[in-house]
Amino acid sequence: MCLSKPRLFVCCILLALLCGPAFGQAVDPNLQVRIETALPPPDIRPRLPKVEDVPVARTETFTTTETVPLTLEQRRQRLQKMLIEQRKALPMETLTTERLDELGVPKTEKRSVKRTRTRTEIVRKVEERKTQVSAITQSQSAFDSNALKSNLTRASDWIFTNSGTLNINIPIGAFDSIVLQSGVADQSYAKLASKDLELVSNSATYVQVLRAVPGPQRLSSPGTTTVDALSYGMTSTTVFGSGFRPYQVELFTPSVVWGRSNADLGRGVCGARGQEAYCLSGDASVEGDYTFSDITTQENFTAKLQGSIVSQSSIAGLTFSATGSLQGKYFTAFPGGRQDLILQGTARADYAVNTSLVISGVLQVSRKRSAGALLRLA
Repeated sequence: MCLSKPRLFVCCILLALLCGPAFGQAVDPNLQVRIETALPPPDIRPRLPKVEDVPVARTETFTTTETVPLTLEQRRQRLQKMLIEQRKALPMETLTTERLDELGVPKTEKRSVKRTRTRTEIVRKVEERKTQVSAITQSQSAFDSNALKSNLTRASDWIFTNSGTLNINIPIGAFDSIVLQSGVADQSYAKLASKDLELVSNSATYVQVLRAVPGPQRLSSPGTTTVDALSYGMTSTTVFGSGFRPYQVELFTPSVVWGRSNADLGRGVCGARGQEAYCLSGDASVEGDYTFSDITTQENFTAKLQGSIVSQSSIAGLTFSATGSLQGKYFTAFPGGRQDLILQGTARADYAVNTSLVISGVLQVSRKRSAGALLRLA
């Protein structure tokens, strides 16, 4: 029992650490960086309607003036009409072709004739956008050169991550979309088992297309359309220890992103008809968000700049991309103050086996520096 005042004080401190908000101080201070690498971000690329050039056959009737030959009987009728108009008698002889020629009866005449013809026109058909559902499974390993995030005791370790996410893209209006994502991830260290954790994340994002500029030569496929878009998102992430116990922290992050995607970088157009894409394109985005948490030391404001280059290969369905990002985090309630600067470079290859299966390989390098009165991490 804690009877004396010193012992009572120690007991109170222990209870606060185990049960109270101060327990949050034991949460990994770099938790959000781990979350960002554990789960793939929601796919908020604008989903433009596909445009297909469809040949359409049209049959039409028209009237034309043609010169047509007259039969022998028709020429006789024409002669009879001429003689009646001139008040002359019809010859009693047999009217042969030669005799009709001698009498000046024309062999042909012009008539208005109705004809039909078939024309084939190329009509651009806009396919109706449909709700798209996709699942992503991801396994990755990462080497952390300072797993303890300490300048005093540095320890490196491997992190192994397995995750699964479900994405639902719901079309809204002509171009906009709502993107829903749910994901679960498991992160485990090779040696530092106490830092293992499980994540459950759910997000909803509204993608608003501000401008869509079609490509050259009337190309209007999604791969040759440059799009400016605003995205408004909300993400909720719950973090547990290994085996989904104990509960650690809840994070809630509203965000806004402006992005320009599929800008032509001047290498021409690749791909089959109707599926054209820029051979070399670029994306750029600016993001701002604020994270709320039931542990105040995790609350922060984040600003992020990102740019990427996408290259179409000579193999159909295979693309390569390189991405660089600069991210700054300002923690609003960290003791002594804290600011993080995160640099990240990514090389990626994506191969679309078919419309429903994409295989990806990613190599990512991150560098993070933290500064604060109580925190100096590299």
